[in-house]
Amino acid sequence: MLLEKLSFQPVLAWQAMAAIAAVLVALLWVRPAFPGLTLQRHRWLVLLRLGVIGLALLAMLRPGCVSSVARKQSGQVYILADISRSMELPHRSDQSRRWDAMKEMLTANAAALTGLAEEQIEVVRTGFDGQLVLLEGPGVIEGLPEKPRGSETDIASALQAAVRGSRDKRLLGVILASDGVQNSAEMPVDLNDAIGGLVDREVPLFVVPFGLPAGIGTTADLAITNLPDHHTVAVKNRLGVRATLASRGFANQRLTVQLVLSQAGQAEQVIDTKFITPASAEEQTTVELNLVPEEVGQFRMAVRVLAMPGEVALRNNELTSFLTVEDGGLRVLLVAGNLVAEQTWLRQQVAAVAQGIDMQFVVIYPNTRDRWPLEGVITETLSDPTFDVIILLDVDSRALYRKGTHEANLKALEQHVGGGKGLMMMGGDHSFGPGLWHSTPLADVLPVLMSRTERQEFDQPVNRAAHIERPLQLVPVGNHFLTRLGDDPDQKTVWAKLPPMLCANRFAGLKDNAELLLESEAGEPVLVAGSYGAGRVVAFAGDSTWRWWLKGRQAEYKAFWRQVLYWLAFRDGQTNDLVRIEMPRRRFSPESEVTFSAEAWTANGQRIADAKFESWLESPAGKRSPVALSRSGERDWAELERGLIAEPGVYSVHVKATRNGTDIGATSREFSIADSDREIANPAADHNLLARLAAETSEHGGKVVQPEQFGDLLKELRESLPEMEVKIPVKWQLGQTAADGAAFLLLFVGLLATEWYLRKRWGLV
Repeated sequence: MLLEKLSFQPVLAWQAMAAIAAVLVALLWVRPAFPGLTLQRHRWLVLLRLGVIGLALLAMLRPGCVSSVARKQSGQVYILADISRSMELPHRSDQSRRWDAMKEMLTANAAALTGLAEEQIEVVRTGFDGQLVLLEGPGVIEGLPEKPRGSETDIASALQAAVRGSRDKRLLGVILASDGVQNSAEMPVDLNDAIGGLVDREVPLFVVPFGLPAGIGTTADLAITNLPDHHTVAVKNRLGVRATLASRGFANQRLTVQLVLSQAGQAEQVIDTKFITPASAEEQTTVELNLVPEEVGQFRMAVRVLAMPGEVALRNNELTSFLTVEDGGLRVLLVAGNLVAEQTWLRQQVAAVAQGIDMQFVVIYPNTRDRWPLEGVITETLSDPTFDVIILLDVDSRALYRKGTHEANLKALEQHVGGGKGLMMMGGDHSFGPGLWHSTPLADVLPVLMSRTERQEFDQPVNRAAHIERPLQLVPVGNHFLTRLGDDPDQKTVWAKLPPMLCANRFAGLKDNAELLLESEAGEPVLVAGSYGAGRVVAFAGDSTWRWWLKGRQAEYKAFWRQVLYWLAFRDGQTNDLVRIEMPRRRFSPESEVTFSAEAWTANGQRIADAKFESWLESPAGKRSPVALSRSGERDWAELERGLIAEPGVYSVHVKATRNGTDIGATSREFSIADSDREIANPAADHNLLARLAAETSEHGGKVVQPEQFGDLLKELRESLPEMEVKIPVKWQLGQTAADGAAFLLLFVGLLATEWYLRKRWGLV
């Protein structure tokens, strides 16, 4: 132990203590006039009293010191071993597995790993997929599963967990052994934040890549993507089913894509076939297949690309969808806040959009503001549950709503949408935020964010901050049913030919579950889709699609509005049956949230409120599991137990309804658990990602290490270990422990007692 610093914390000022000490010492020179006090005895008494004075002054000074102790510091090296299913894919062109290659690497370097432990370097072995798991056991591969079974790879969470797990120890390095395919469905940790934790602590990341990157070796793959999970069409009408074929490694080879249709209990039929020949090694092609249904009903549909020699992952060759063929019409309610041109053309041309559409129009004039919020006829209209789609065009919310007193209008709309209807709000001076919709029940329904600062008063200049006051050329974002105009695969070119919007509302932001479908050439959101309950919602910032018709783009105008109305009016599961199942979505990931609701109706369209339901789930293997429904408002609903839908395949929900013991009817609805195994869908490793991660820590020694160089890395780590001895400061102050206090007290009392004893013995008292 090495003394480094001496300190004092006096109870009084130094001057006061010096004065006290001087007085006490001066008093010692006063010799009492006892006849028996010899010079020697006086000296002994003076010495004892000096000791007492010294101890008293020492207590008043409260001395302390700081010393240091040299101790050997231990360190850690984390090994993150990928245990996800992608490690079962080929490692090299010889078809060796990545999993076997990683285990062989660890086993071959067991002695080197043990050597690190001899240098007081703890080797922490972990496995990761969607989370980090500590591997326990004496051997280097002890604790690893026999086969990698992880359903997703989350490198970011693994890196963050390693940093947090070593918080109290010195982290000397992290070794990441993986194929680099980061495919977690949800990313709780940002990858940049995770690697930033290593950079902040100056910890090197050594990545050991496995597998072959894209374009090298066995990465040939075909996949069907971007297929909507359900379609609705009128009987005997043509339906174009679009999907994307992603091909890798099949340049100049003819690929076969099929549209397959089937019903429960019936054999599937190939309805349409297209042949695609990719021109390059990696290519994405939009494929449209057609069918014309001849009967009403519910159908299972799939787009499939036939497997080719050399494919490793076959599960992504097919994607399932569902088809509802209906024969009923469509009721649309258009509510406009003024007589702008958009409402005129909608009323005149909506009949040309598609057959069977019945539109009812209501206008709310601004000069009726003294009677707002409106009631009576408007309330009855908005409460009418027979409307499939409601369109609000430049309507100020104050015409329909006042919090606390007049809430029925918008609460009815909110309930209709939540129950499965469609809602569209279009642009205008009093739409969205300018119309104060942020403070109404529809604020939760709309897929966009609104701000109080967007408020627009009547007879006041337009709030320019809430509007885009210039022509906007619309640009589609991605590939969506709502924005496909015609058969041209280059939809951006199609939209570029349309006349621009004259102006548009400026959205304050988009909600997390919203889907951006159209934006301006400057990237401003224009068309946003979302869902609310069992219904669908569209926010459209523009109000001048009528210009398309005037400028000779009638086909695009009709296609756009037909698709908007059809998409909003999706009534999946609603047929003429007396028992109906509402299931807004029809394709899910394994063990995700799947909900549905059930209703019973009379033959004349009245809801049977006191119906009793029995429900069960049928798995792809035919196993039946009971499902309990709960009443919420006027609906009975259920959420399926996630463990029952863990396996991919087509499931079906069955509902039987009774009333007072009498059968009302029964129905069923199919849905699919997608075999979208992201771990094996793409056989290509992502070495570029691994290299970028290592490069972030290159300043501290991070780098890419090939599996055959792993032994050299361990040797390098052992030979370049930093100084592991650290000095630990130890602080002490008089009286801070019971032992110090007791020793001081005993010494102080001992001196006083000895002085008194001597005076007693010598007859001085």
